[in-house]
Amino acid sequence: MPAHLYPAIKYRTSSFLDKQEYFKRKDEKVKTKKIKRKIKLKHKHVFLILFFVAGFFYCIQQLYFFLIAWDKLNINTVEIICPKPELKADIENYFAEKILGNIILLDINRLHNALSEHPWVKNIYLRKIFPSSLRVEIKPRKPFAILKKNNLLLIDGDGTILEHLDSNAPVNLPVLIDTNGFEKDFSEKLSLAWQCLDNLGPFKMEQVETLDVSDYGNVSLKFKESSTWIILGDDKFSEKLELFHKKRAELEQHGMLEYIDLRIPSRVYFKAQNTSYEDDVTNSAKEAN
Repeated sequence: MPAHLYPAIKYRTSSFLDKQEYFKRKDEKVKTKKIKRKIKLKHKHVFLILFFVAGFFYCIQQLYFFLIAWDKLNINTVEIICPKPELKADIENYFAEKILGNIILLDINRLHNALSEHPWVKNIYLRKIFPSSLRVEIKPRKPFAILKKNNLLLIDGDGTILEHLDSNAPVNLPVLIDTNGFEKDFSEKLSLAWQCLDNLGPFKMEQVETLDVSDYGNVSLKFKESSTWIILGDDKFSEKLELFHKKRAELEQHGMLEYIDLRIPSRVYFKAQNTSYEDDVTNSAKEAN
């Protein structure tokens, strides 16, 4: 019986062409549309919503009335933190006469403004501490000089008047003077005086007795240990005083000095305190290089 040893390709059953490809959907979720249903509010629904809202606000109102009338929220402790004992005592006396009442109703801003009127108070911080305490932190003003204007006034670096002083008050601070009574250019003269004192440093500042700012744009000072006026101008105060100390021994050979003018750089002009008219004429003004 005849047979084909090599059948045609189309008759081969194991050929890769005999494999059929089938359609297969990718593994992913199929999006489906959700049907949105419209909810219609009826009159009874609207009434219930309004009822619950009104009830909520009514409860809040009753809670508020209860809290502002609760005795346990009345302020009964005031903690005062202040490094100046005299100022702290004044603030304690202020609160001793006050009934602060409920902590919720306390007006912090109004109390802050009232306490800030004290001349020694520079900065003040108020804080409510529940349930019944108040903390007061005070930063006092620092005295910087004595202003001689009709009488003696103690002032700080901002020019704020802290208190009036007696002529015999033992205050170890520089005295600011002006022959015009500080009627003009007060802030400018005060600023120039501060610049001078700051430039001198704490040690030399303690030795200064008087600052004269009568001439606009010029500072003259006198130390506690001497009656000589030192004219410094408006800048380089520390450098000019160093020059003065270098030349001091040489200058004092002419006797007691009335003033020393250091306004011109690297030059010293001076006038000696003379006892006779002839000496005053011949030696009224001298220059030291």
